[in-house]
Amino acid sequence: MADKYRFKYTVDSEKRNHYRYYSANSPETAKSMFEETCNSGGLIGFKVEIKEISKKDKSEWKKIIH
Repeated sequence: MADKYRFKYTVDSEKRNHYRYYSANSPETAKSMFEETCNSGGLIGFKVEIKEISKKDKSEWKKIIH
């Protein structure tokens, strides 16, 4: 069963955080999916900086990369 991952990131020079969610079997796979979104999906052409990656554990999000 796939886990849920949340990416907290900024776009260009905005200070406001944005979030994207992915279901994947590992954090590496989720990160690849996010990178694909940046390179050829909805975030193409934007400068994106990942601030945090979290994994859903029951009902809460736990940071795995920050």
